[in-house]
Amino acid sequence: MLVQVQSWVFIFVTDQLTLDRDSNYKDYQKVIATTKKGGFEEALQICQKMLAEKVVFDDLFRIIKSLQFWINRKKKYYKKNDLAENQSITHLEKEWQEYKWNLMQYDFFQKDIFFALREAVYSEIIKNYFLLLEKKKNDNKSQKEIFLRVSQYLLKIKEVRDSYSLLNKSLELDKSYYNVERNLMFSNVFALQGKKEESILWLKKAFILRGKIDYKEIYLPSILESVAEMRQQNFLETEIEIWLPVYLYLSGFFYKFPLKLSYEELEESKLLEIVIEKEQSEWKKDNQSSSIIYCYLLLIEIFFYQKNNLQLKKYLYRLKKISKFIYQETKNHYI
Repeated sequence: MLVQVQSWVFIFVTDQLTLDRDSNYKDYQKVIATTKKGGFEEALQICQKMLAEKVVFDDLFRIIKSLQFWINRKKKYYKKNDLAENQSITHLEKEWQEYKWNLMQYDFFQKDIFFALREAVYSEIIKNYFLLLEKKKNDNKSQKEIFLRVSQYLLKIKEVRDSYSLLNKSLELDKSYYNVERNLMFSNVFALQGKKEESILWLKKAFILRGKIDYKEIYLPSILESVAEMRQQNFLETEIEIWLPVYLYLSGFFYKFPLKLSYEELEESKLLEIVIEKEQSEWKKDNQSSSIIYCYLLLIEIFFYQKNNLQLKKYLYRLKKISKFIYQETKNHYI
């Protein structure tokens, strides 16, 4: 059933009015496009004009509220814009996080305007980071962090190629094998590019230092499928976060994409030193044993492909002392 209101066409869908694509839909598109460019006040004026012309639909009120609320938060942000650049960026990031929380609390979320606002805010944050970068030309540590932060925001708005380029710039300034955040971002970039194997290998590296990673930060669809399997097997949410890396081995998924390191690469990675540190620290207690188990599984995999049976059996034995079940499952796979 259709109803005409001021030349706008609406369709009844589950008792709500949904905007159809007639000639006036261009105004709606203009609101979204103007918001993406950061023209929040102009976008709000277009909405108010539509309202004055009695062009009313359910989402219009949410869009107006979303814009008004962000404009007010922006005014608050600009009052503090005399802060140093890095503090100013942090403050804008904080304002956006609080805005998102309030958006859900007061129920005026509208998908199109939310993503348009997000793109505009992230673009401003990226611009501010590049301005800061100009002042940090001789500071490699700051440059590395800025490249990482900008890459993160580019990835959120699906600018994958630029994100990948800056990740590599960060890597050039810091060759550290175990930057967890960067490894996870490389994994997500490759996931968005459809390069599954590369994505998984970077994810394996990310899990080494931080066994517990919020799976919602992982872009690989296969990982989310594994999370769903764990739920079906009655794992609690906290247990999923802790045991996901180990589960990915026991389910057979990680075995399909082995991390093959030569002797030299293994030495350069300092993985053995990290494992020793974990064995001597508090990691061994309670649920944190999952982190050591994961590292043992990774080392067993590496030694298997190196054909280093002595080391393989050594870490199988260490695994047995923690979990006989995981030891048996792993032994059955390799021996």
